[in-house]
Amino acid sequence: MLPSELLIVKRRGSLIQPKLALLSQSNLEYASELISLYMAHVGKRRGELAEKLQEKELFKYKFTRGLSVLLDRNCVFTCKSPVPPQQLRLKLFTEAAAPVTCNAEREKIMRKTAAYFNIDRAMIPQLLYADLDENLLIQSFGPPDPASLLQNYNLSLTQTLLFNAVNLEITVSNNWQRLLYTAKKLGLIYEAAIDEQVKLKIDGPASVLKQTKRYGTALAKLVPEIIKAEKWTLHATILFHERKCRLELDSSLHSLYPNNPAAETFDSKIEEQFACLIRQAAPDWKIIREPTILKAGRSLLLPDFLLEKDNIQVYVEIVGFWTPDYIKRKIEKLNNTKTPMLILLNEKLSLGACTLENPHLTIIKYRNKLPAKQIIDHLKTLTSHLIEKQLTTLKHLNMQFTEPLVTFQSIAEQTGFSYEAIKEYFTLNKQENYITAQTCLIHVDVKEKLKNLIMAEKPKTFEEACIILKKEGISVEDAAVILKEIGCKITFHPQEWKTTLSF
Repeated sequence: MLPSELLIVKRRGSLIQPKLALLSQSNLEYASELISLYMAHVGKRRGELAEKLQEKELFKYKFTRGLSVLLDRNCVFTCKSPVPPQQLRLKLFTEAAAPVTCNAEREKIMRKTAAYFNIDRAMIPQLLYADLDENLLIQSFGPPDPASLLQNYNLSLTQTLLFNAVNLEITVSNNWQRLLYTAKKLGLIYEAAIDEQVKLKIDGPASVLKQTKRYGTALAKLVPEIIKAEKWTLHATILFHERKCRLELDSSLHSLYPNNPAAETFDSKIEEQFACLIRQAAPDWKIIREPTILKAGRSLLLPDFLLEKDNIQVYVEIVGFWTPDYIKRKIEKLNNTKTPMLILLNEKLSLGACTLENPHLTIIKYRNKLPAKQIIDHLKTLTSHLIEKQLTTLKHLNMQFTEPLVTFQSIAEQTGFSYEAIKEYFTLNKQENYITAQTCLIHVDVKEKLKNLIMAEKPKTFEEACIILKKEGISVEDAAVILKEIGCKITFHPQEWKTTLSF
C-alpha cells in the first residue's frame, strides 16, 4: 500500500477508480529516470536523493512520491558512524547539562566528548544526527524494470483505495480455492457462494468496529490473489471523504497489474496455538491447514483444519471474535453443513438469537486459551469408537498367515483397519503357531531359530541381545517378548542403569 495522502483517484458521479498508470512510453521513460536516479545515489546520503526527487515532484508530486515509496523498498539504508549517534548525543548533552554561555565552554565539551569516544572532534557535528532518515546512506539498491515498477504502483494504489471500502464483491473464474484460503488465513470477514463462478462478499475496513488499520492491511494482502485469476471482477462501496462511491474493476485491466505478485500470509494466534497443541499432545494425528472447500447449503465453508488418523477425518473450525453480522452468517453456514466438524467456539461471542443446532457438530468452548484436555479427549473418544467398530468387524474375518513374521502395520495397511484396532485384536485373539509381540506376530519356527541363535551367542545384556535380534528383523519393542519366550530372564539394575540376561 501507499500512504493515504498519495492516493490518486478519478471520480465521475458516484463512480470512483484509482488513477492507474498506463504502460505508455512517457510513463515508462519517467519510471526509468527515477530508477536511474536511485542507482546514481548508491553510496550517497538519502537526503541528497530527496533533494533530486523534489525537483521531479514539481509537476507530478503524488505520482513521483508513490513511485519513490516503492523504490525505497528496494533500497538498503545504513547509518555509517564509528559511534552510535544516540550514545554520542547522550554523552554530549549530559556534559552540557549546565547552561553553556560561551564558545570556549562549548569547545571544551566537544573535545571531551571526542576524547571519550576516541574520535576526531571535527566529526562530531557530522555524526551527531547520522541516524536521521536524511543522513542515512544508500548502501545498495535493487533496480526493478520500469514496467514492473508501474504495475506494482497500480497494485499499491488499488490497495490504498480499498482501505476505505465498506464492502466488496469479488468473482473469479479460477484460483478460487487459493483466494478463499487466503481470505480465511488473513482473518477477513467474508461470505462465499458458488454458481458458474465463485462469488466472494467481504466486509471492508470501514465496516469493522475496531482494529480498522490491521483489517485494512489484511484486505490489501488479498488483492494480489484476486488479480491472479484469469477472469475476475471487483465491485466495492468506498467511503471517500464521507461520501459513498462505487468502485468497479475487472480483468480487462490485467496488463496494468503485476503478473506474479507475491501474496503475504498471516496466522492467527489461536490457530497457531491449536496446531502446536495437536503436534505436541496428539502427534499421531496428521494436521492439514485450510484443507478443502465444504458446501454449506448454497454457501461455501472453508474449515481451518483437517485432522486425520487411520480412517478418521475431523474438520475443525475456530469461531473467534468479529462483528455480529459475520457471526450470524458463520452460524448459518455451520448449521447447513452435513460434514461432521469440531467447533471451537469463543465464549466471549455474543451470538444473540443465533444458536448452533446441527447434530454433525461437536462444540468445545474456549475463552482466552484452548482447552487442551477437552480437545485431546474428543480425539481419543473418536479413536476408541473407531477401534470398537473395527474390532467387531475383525471378529468376523478369517485371517490366516504363512509368513514367518507379520507386522501389525502391514496388516493395517492391507486391510484398511487402524493400527490400534489390529494390535488390540491380535493381543486378545492369539493366532495358532504365532507369538503375539508388541508390533508383530512371530511364527513359532522363527522363535526356535532365534532361541538357538541367542543360546549360541550368550549375550550378557539386553542391549547385546537386541543387536543380535535386530539382524533377524526383530525390533527393540519386540525383543523382550521373544527373550522371555525362549526362557531368558531379564533383570534391570537401577544403580548401574543396565539390563542383564540370565539363562
